[in-house]
This record gives sequence, C-alpha cells and structure tokens, in this order.
Amino acid sequence: MIRSAIGIMVHNEVHNLPQLLAVVQAENTDGIQIDPIIVVSSGSTDGSDDAVRRAAASDPRIVLLTEPARAGKARAINRFLHALDPDIDRVVLLSGD
Repeated sequence: MIRSAIGIMVHNEVHNLPQLLAVVQAENTDGIQIDPIIVVSSGSTDGSDDAVRRAAASDPRIVLLTEPARAGKARAINRFLHALDPDIDRVVLLSGD
C-alpha cells in the first residue's frame, strides 16, 4: 500500500473548501491510501478554518494547520512537509482556489 499525503494551501477559500475537501475525501485509488489530508490556512479570516473543522469532525484524516498571518505559499508548503510522518511515500500539493 502506498501512503500518500495531500496538502491544501489556502487563504480565504471558504467558498471552495467544502467541495474541494469532498472530492479529495471521495478519491478512491487502488493501492493508495490517502492519509493525512492537511489544510494549511494562512491568515484566513473568512471562515475557511471553520469549514475545515467541520469536515474534520467526520473524517479523522483531515488536519487543520493555521498560520495567524499570511506568510506565503512557500512557507505553507514547508509547514505541511514538516508535519508529515516520515513513512509517507508520496505527497500531493493542491491550492485551495
């Protein structure tokens, strides 16, 4: 089994997140386990964090990492990578938009 992590970098994407998370959660690929699904929210003020928390309440694979201020996509990606278990075989990066 190939263990893959998905990282979603967002800033104020409340309108896109529910649908994006639903699509990622429903992804079904033989031989690939998607876990975790990490959302890095950089300085979001529009309810994006709450949307992720709602999705995480029903799917333990979803993890929210928040940054109090918008610090750029490179920093968000680094935060995602730093949070990963060393046993992850592959990573997929997505933008919240």
